[in-house]
Amino acid sequence: MRFKRLWAILLALLLTSPALAESGNLLRNPGFEELDGNGMPLEWSRDAYNNAEGVTLFGVSEEHWEGSVSARIRSLSANDARLIQTVTVEPNTYYRLSGYIRADVTEVKSDMKWGANLSVLGMALNVDAIYDTQGEWVYTELYGQTGPDQTSLVVCARLGGYSGDCSGLAQFDDLSLTRVDILPSGVTAQKWYTEPAPVAQDPGDEETASEPGPFWPWLLVLSAVYLLLGAGGYSLLKRRGTQDATARLMPPLVGVGLALAFVLRCVVALLVDGYQVDVSCFRAWGSTLCSVGPGGFYQSVSFCDYPPAYMLVLGLNHLLTEAVRALFGGTLPGWLPASFFIKLLPMLCDVGIAAIVYRVACRRGENTGAAGFLSLLVAFCPALIVNSAAWCQVDSVLALLLLAVCCLALEQRWTLLMPVYVLAVLAKPQALMVGPLGLVVIIMALLRDRKQWKPMLIGVGAAVAVALVIVLPFMIGPKGLYLLNQDGHFWLTALYADTLSSYPYATLNTANLYYLFGGNWSALENTAHWAVPLLLAALCLGWGALEAVLLRREGRRLFLLEPALMAAFAVGFGLMALLGASWSLVGSVAMVLCFAIVLPLFIRSGRAETLPYMGALLFLLLYVLGIKMHERYLFPAFALLGLACAIRRDWRMLPLLLLLGCTVFVNEGIVLDNSLRLGSSMGHLNNDTLLLNRVLSVLNLVAAALGLYIGARVSLGCEQREGSGRLQAFLSRYETKRPTLEDYRPDSGLHWKRIDTLLVLLVTGAYAVLSLCNLGSTKAPQTMWTSSSMDEEIVLDLGAHYDDFALVYYCGVSYSDFSVAVSDDGVAWSEEYWAQMREGQCYQWKYLVPSYDSGDGTRT
Repeated sequence: MRFKRLWAILLALLLTSPALAESGNLLRNPGFEELDGNGMPLEWSRDAYNNAEGVTLFGVSEEHWEGSVSARIRSLSANDARLIQTVTVEPNTYYRLSGYIRADVTEVKSDMKWGANLSVLGMALNVDAIYDTQGEWVYTELYGQTGPDQTSLVVCARLGGYSGDCSGLAQFDDLSLTRVDILPSGVTAQKWYTEPAPVAQDPGDEETASEPGPFWPWLLVLSAVYLLLGAGGYSLLKRRGTQDATARLMPPLVGVGLALAFVLRCVVALLVDGYQVDVSCFRAWGSTLCSVGPGGFYQSVSFCDYPPAYMLVLGLNHLLTEAVRALFGGTLPGWLPASFFIKLLPMLCDVGIAAIVYRVACRRGENTGAAGFLSLLVAFCPALIVNSAAWCQVDSVLALLLLAVCCLALEQRWTLLMPVYVLAVLAKPQALMVGPLGLVVIIMALLRDRKQWKPMLIGVGAAVAVALVIVLPFMIGPKGLYLLNQDGHFWLTALYADTLSSYPYATLNTANLYYLFGGNWSALENTAHWAVPLLLAALCLGWGALEAVLLRREGRRLFLLEPALMAAFAVGFGLMALLGASWSLVGSVAMVLCFAIVLPLFIRSGRAETLPYMGALLFLLLYVLGIKMHERYLFPAFALLGLACAIRRDWRMLPLLLLLGCTVFVNEGIVLDNSLRLGSSMGHLNNDTLLLNRVLSVLNLVAAALGLYIGARVSLGCEQREGSGRLQAFLSRYETKRPTLEDYRPDSGLHWKRIDTLLVLLVTGAYAVLSLCNLGSTKAPQTMWTSSSMDEEIVLDLGAHYDDFALVYYCGVSYSDFSVAVSDDGVAWSEEYWAQMREGQCYQWKYLVPSYDSGDGTRT
């Protein structure tokens, strides 16, 4: 009896030990043994990003780890496919998700580390991505924690992930979801939940509460209020006798107004948690950065399309969140969502943009009344408020940095300009969109004043130093120096390449030209609507004709240069309409067209103060005519438009700022509202607002036309020029009247000037790019066969007869032809088809075609 009691006590202690206590497996049919009438595992549902027929095949396989079968997911094209099961869980509890995976992933769409994995649906988690197990079963596990009020979660057996589509084969067996009381040593549990934003609710209406309706009517009302206030303030400033009064009151009013603008953003940030996909990503990235450090960050996360600079900010956000959480006893209060701390910096940047606009307007001689009105117009722009305070995005950070770059360029402070621009690029890749315009500014400044190269060189050195300070911590980690990713490419350039090549669609929830013709979420390889290239051709012809008239009227030299360029674009777009070009081709050429319009406008203007407006116009044209545009990519234009108004005192730009502020506000508000009401997967411009979406698209096209009109007025000499400026002094030698015969003088240099050298270099560079790009595939065969003698042969067995058989070959350095014969039975062979090889044809993919003996020992 004593021994029995002792064993009972030991058994009870063992079962109640918190370090070892685990619940049973919460998954139903974890081994996929129970099948329905269609041979699919019971209790598991099929789900995929691309549900088109034939993309992904779900089923079971007789190859297994335990039992008799395993689950199988085979994606024939890149996809995010998963078997999912909803499981009941307990709040504030640790769980372990584990199982066995066998995988053969043949293609990964991006550098994001997903592959075959176990994960939780809707969460941006760090998972063990499995690509090729060499036919073996691999054990994997994932630890997580549920939220304070969480009672369920969705478990995924997955091939691919968010923005990390894969193709290939994945098998899963013996999955398990168990509760654990204490985490193993060295393991960090990831959050399997998102903290909801507080919702104000009337207790008396609980019984009659219903699903909230769409918010877009209120978006229209708020836009109308903003337009009326803007128009009213503009009219008030134009009245006589009001400027002196507003001048005395405006400085304190601006301070109070900016403070109220920040308070308004804080209220919105507390009430609206944000776009859940972005919020989840930002929180997961900040948590991961603090847990593994910068050196192991990009190697640990499964998905991240942001560069290093903003990852450091997210890390600080996470530390601030945890510090505040500790003050409240380990849990944030219900009125304070964790996303609030991510929104702090963008909201401060909004106020900073308005403050800079006010200061520049005052320094440029604008009366304080007008300067304050313009500043408050920017501060209370609804598009800026919804983006930073409601959506939880960081576009205002990029806008502020580009605004600083523009101000520094106007003052030619190159030593500060270049490191600030590099910081902008390391914060968001969209800063590269204005890179060509900045390059033109630098080249023209150098041609005008050779002494500028010294501060520019110092600026380049400072930019390199800033880049090293930010990037080096992400390269030095616990596993040593991190230089190359899993594909053997430098990780930073691969990150930018993956980011710029992601989201391969004509447009993404953006009300622009492509949305009007069915381009929203349409794959780039799809054929573009024939009307799009025709409209672009009409734009080129109209703009070219306008430039020809204006430049001819002023007697500009080479006045037919831009019209001829526009005519070439028009011909190209016309051919695209006839041949049925893809969205990718049409949109890419349209983006080049945007630069071909804006860069000559800036050069012709000859005034540095036109730079902010030209930057805003470039963003606007790319937003309306460019491919792969998100609804948020126009935000730097708001800051640059405000600066342009402050510098030029040109109030014709004000309607453009008001119109775009409202269209982008409504556009982004619809997407955010759909996401919050209907779920993240429905956060798009859906068909329930189809008419409104089209109206927004038309208004954005009108805004682009208005922007071009203003650009012509301020750049092509349609008004009296103000001052000369350095750029105008440079162009004064280029934009002179045509010389007559009496002016001719012999010139041993054949009238060769520095501008000719510049043009030759530009033409040579453009020709080199066109000649050396896209020469062929950059991928060689994965399995090469190398012969050891002239008489060797290799047999390829296709397994069946094919009438449409074709052979493509790829050879290295070779001076000898080889032959190919075909046979249906392996006994009787056809005549030999000779594959031609020459010294200049190595490392090329070539089709095998019939050859003919020329009779002189050569073949054709």
